[in-house]
Amino acid sequence: MLFKIQKKIALNLVTGTLGAGKTTMLKNLLKQKPENEKWAILVNEFGAIGIDGAILNSESNSIQISEIPGGCICCTAQTDFKAVIDELVKEFPLDRIFIEPTGLGEPGSMVDMLQSKDFQKRFEVQTVFAVLDSCTAKPEHFEKFFLMHDLIEVADVVVLNKQDMDCDENIEILNNYLNKLYPPKSAIINTSQSVVDVELISLDSINKAKAKDDFVSANNLESSHHQPHNPKASGEIDHAFDGFQAPKALKGILKRKSLKQLDTLSVGWVFENSITFNHKKLSKLFQTLQELEFNDQTPLRAKGVFHTDRAWSLFQWVKTKPFTIDAVAYRRDSRFEILLPQNTDFDIQKFEIELSRCINSSLFS
Repeated sequence: MLFKIQKKIALNLVTGTLGAGKTTMLKNLLKQKPENEKWAILVNEFGAIGIDGAILNSESNSIQISEIPGGCICCTAQTDFKAVIDELVKEFPLDRIFIEPTGLGEPGSMVDMLQSKDFQKRFEVQTVFAVLDSCTAKPEHFEKFFLMHDLIEVADVVVLNKQDMDCDENIEILNNYLNKLYPPKSAIINTSQSVVDVELISLDSINKAKAKDDFVSANNLESSHHQPHNPKASGEIDHAFDGFQAPKALKGILKRKSLKQLDTLSVGWVFENSITFNHKKLSKLFQTLQELEFNDQTPLRAKGVFHTDRAWSLFQWVKTKPFTIDAVAYRRDSRFEILLPQNTDFDIQKFEIELSRCINSSLFS
């Protein structure tokens, strides 16, 4: 049972597709936080290695950041979610909590849980955001794919990000489609770098109208219509990969883990702070991903924070888009993760050897 509190805490969901800019939007909102309000962020990353939560933590010292890596909070990690949010409201007098679910989850089920009786007594769901990539999202995706339909269905505000890319025709098509939706959205934001006005967070959510007794109980979610995406438990190790003998250059590794769920394989590595990577070689490694022939076996995403010989840097690549490199305040360790189709024939062991070659040779024993 959730901890009882006196006043309702505002809740915002920041949903969206992989690599669309959800975490960047949260960083922009944090810069606009009213001084008299206390906020927290709960980040649910799909993979076994948490990256987004670590980045937010390093750049937001005054904000409480909590992570739930290795599971989807709409199903397999629901128990972890309730425990973490319970702990948050026990320890901190909060005004608002932002929840960033994994880009592979079903936000409709998340909304259902937040509208259950236990949650309604303690929290008020306000604006639900859906962050989309203006160049890759297409109207037919909303009709064909349930997850995409779910994103748009529950969203109060749709953020069409990355408008600085050369895709004006697709942006116009998307806007025409979204503006015809019923019920209409509270706002459709066309932006770059996920810049949105903080005033948008306090809108009444259209999802409040759905607050009925027939919603899924937060204590009975597993028996609802929404079953876990994969029967494997959150955090399960892929022993077939884990048993592979790591190259000698990976001796500075702290954690090496894989996870299978949502028909996706996540493989992650965490390295000691003292390990440095060659910036130029990392760039070439990400370039090889960008140049792959795209098919059902191509990686979905690669993302990492690296201590390089130039600076601490965030490397990101999402299928079909150029990779990016940004400065980052995170300093604790180097961590990298790649998402793959579960039955991929992508040679992850060969890729790990290539990753090891990016470690500065002066650190080899």
